[in-house]
Amino acid sequence: MTKILFVIYLIVLSIDSTIGYAQECIVGPEYWCKSFENAQDCGSIQHCTDTVWSHDNKYELVASSTTCQFCQKIFKNTHKGFEELADSEDAMIFTLTSECKSLLPNDLSTKCVNIIQNYGKSVITLMKNQRYATLCHLMGICTSEIITEKPPSIILGHDQCTWGPSYWCSSLSNTHQ
Repeated sequence: MTKILFVIYLIVLSIDSTIGYAQECIVGPEYWCKSFENAQDCGSIQHCTDTVWSHDNKYELVASSTTCQFCQKIFKNTHKGFEELADSEDAMIFTLTSECKSLLPNDLSTKCVNIIQNYGKSVITLMKNQRYATLCHLMGICTSEIITEKPPSIILGHDQCTWGPSYWCSSLSNTHQ
């Protein structure tokens, strides 16, 4: 009897823990880690910071606007300044907030300040991991599409000799090619 009650308790607990999140959260990390807001809504800030954003290099190849490059320099310079000092998260948050207010245009400044105040710990973790482009993308400052490498110009199967054994062995004339 106690085993049945325990199983029912676990089922109720698992159902109850998913009710508090948005329906889109079911999609998984692909949705959660698109922005700080999505990660917050899905209760996955720590997961995205530790496993996705800290190791993701896809935004390093983003075609950078001047504002995007400037945003990245703010994080890079703040990180360099605090590397030599003791790690004081409050001081870093204060410095980043001040730089956002004074160096970015008003609309981006407000967005930057809100992100830093709401997600300061994640911002600092990403800054320490030198993910400046990722930070600026998550803030919506770098909005360019990701540049992907061109596919190779050599297409397999272009020449008949690359079609494989099923072609080679299908006739005697194919084996001579």
